[in-house]
Amino acid sequence: MLRLLTDENFNQRILRGLNKRLPQLDVLSVRDVGLMSHPDRVILDWAANESRTVLTHDIKTMVRDAERATGGGP
Repeated sequence: MLRLLTDENFNQRILRGLNKRLPQLDVLSVRDVGLMSHPDRVILDWAANESRTVLTHDIKTMVRDAERATGGGP
C-alpha cells in the first residue's frame, strides 16, 4: 500500500479527491505527526524513516533538500 505524507502547503482539494477515489489510501499530514513549520529536511527524514512519500507543492526548497538528503538518489 502506498503510504503518503502531505506537506503543510498541499492542496486539500486534491487530497479530498484522492481520498474519494482511493478511500484505503494511507495519508498523514505534517500536522498529524507534529511536524508543522519544521524544515523540509526534517520532514523528509521523518517520511523516509516511516517509508512515506511526501506530497508537496513546494518545488523550490523541497526538491533541493530531497536531492541533498539522497545524494541525488530516489
